[in-house]
Amino acid sequence: MYPNPSNGKVYMNFGQDLINAQVTILETNGNIISSKNFDSTNQAEFILKGASGIYFIQISSDNFPRATVRIIKE
Repeated sequence: MYPNPSNGKVYMNFGQDLINAQVTILETNGNIISSKNFDSTNQAEFILKGASGIYFIQISSDNFPRATVRIIKE
């Protein structure tokens, strides 16, 4: 995931094709900002529309264990 910190545009390269993937962006309090589903993908691009601060991105799919990463929006 790059850049981190970000000005709002975030790119993610998973290194493998994710099947039935879901990528969810959350605020630190757990509120969901956005969520995208993909049938099959090895990369994704997001725009963080919220205020500056810390966000979490959760990634899960049929062939990848759930992962959560932190990103900072400047």
